[in-house]
Amino acid sequence: MKGSHTMQQADYDEIRRNLIFKQNNILGLAVVVFNISLFLSAVYFFSLNSAWSYWFSQLLFALHFNHSYILVHETSH
Repeated sequence: MKGSHTMQQADYDEIRRNLIFKQNNILGLAVVVFNISLFLSAVYFFSLNSAWSYWFSQLLFALHFNHSYILVHETSH
């Protein structure tokens, strides 16, 4: 077939030998710490017992739950 682009086994093996996969959990840990800090900040502002802190805590709770949903949704892919 003219214009067909197929990879030869030797080319594939060469590319595969040059790939380096190293496990790195720093980014995942940072995402989890960020999510926990959103929740703890929301609880803190909720406990201040003022109108502005209540509304701010609701915003932080919404961000936390949205972020949690996104994490669970993305890992299901």
